Amino acid sequence: MAVPWPVLNVHVIMPNFVLMVMFIWIILRPEICQYSVFFLLGLWQDMLLSIPLGIHAVTNLVLLYAISQFRQYIFARNFDFIALSFAMTSTVYISMIYIIAFLFFGYHANLAVLTVKIISTNLLFPAMFAILLRLHRGVVNLTAPRIR
Repeated sequence: MAVPWPVLNVHVIMPNFVLMVMFIWIILRPEICQYSVFFLLGLWQDMLLSIPLGIHAVTNLVLLYAISQFRQYIFARNFDFIALSFAMTSTVYISMIYIIAFLFFGYHANLAVLTVKIISTNLLFPAMFAILLRLHRGVVNLTAPRIR
C-alpha cells in the first residue's frame, strides 16, 4: 500500500483511532452518527491511505449498522463489557478490511502486522474512551439547561 508519505509508512501497524472514535460516538452520541457521514469518512480514509476507494466506506457502514442494533445493550453495561464489545468489533472490522482487500484487490496481508494492529487498537481503547467520555460529558453539561 502506498501512502502520501512513504517514509512514514506506519499506518499499517498504527492503532485505528478512527475506529475507536466511531465506536464511542455510536455508543454515546447516536444522534450525530449518520450513514452519509460514515460513508464519506470511509472514502476520506481510503484516499488518505491511497487504497482502493470503498474499502473503509463499506466497513464503516457495516460497523454503524451493527453497533446501532446493539447500542442499548452495550450502553447499559459496565466498561468491561464495552471494552469486550470493542475488542470483538475491532477484530472483525480490521480483519474485514484485509479480507476485502484480499478478495477484490489481491492484497496479501502479513498476519503479524494484522495482529499488531488489532492489539494496539485494543490496548489504546480505554484511554481514548476516557478522553471522549470526558469530552462527551463536557458537551452534555454545556448544552443542558441550567436550573436556578
